[in-house]
Amino acid sequence: MIEILKKRLALLIIIPIASVITASIISLLIAPVYLASTTVMVNTAGEENPISDYNSLNLNRQLVKTYGELAVEQGILEEVTLQLTGISAIELADKITVTPVKDLELLRISARDEDPEIAAFIANTLVDVLREKTVQLYEKDNIRVVSYAEIPEKPDEPDFLVNIAGAFLAGLIVAILIAFGLEEKSFKIYQG
Repeated sequence: MIEILKKRLALLIIIPIASVITASIISLLIAPVYLASTTVMVNTAGEENPISDYNSLNLNRQLVKTYGELAVEQGILEEVTLQLTGISAIELADKITVTPVKDLELLRISARDEDPEIAAFIANTLVDVLREKTVQLYEKDNIRVVSYAEIPEKPDEPDFLVNIAGAFLAGLIVAILIAFGLEEKSFKIYQG
């Protein structure tokens, strides 16, 4: 096995290097996408006894799911798009991810965009509109902003190092398969 790889060493060098160069070029040509996230806490006012606190905790966790669905509701997205130019609610929905933090009363709202300032603006505006909407629906402001989205400094995509490492590995695997394939073919011709 090692003899076969030594015999095809040029393939084992050229193909992974070509894969890395290709991945580098593609990664440089892809427009960077920035991710900005904000975190909110859902908290209903509870009484001081333990049973009420337990019930409030369960209610809060259920409200996190409700608010997560409400955040991507068409009406809220349309209100956010009024503050942006050239984007529809459908396009905005593709840029947003709303994730309840497991077993907590937290909701993480993330926005992706090619402009880091717009990504942060979308996430923060969505939180503000969601708060307004919940006050209208529940007549209570039970959303507290834990952290507003900051303008990201580095893009989330493409991940240059991951792309290069993946390309190198894929190139190496292809080179090994080709080396063994060529050896098997030459072995059949030799026996032939």
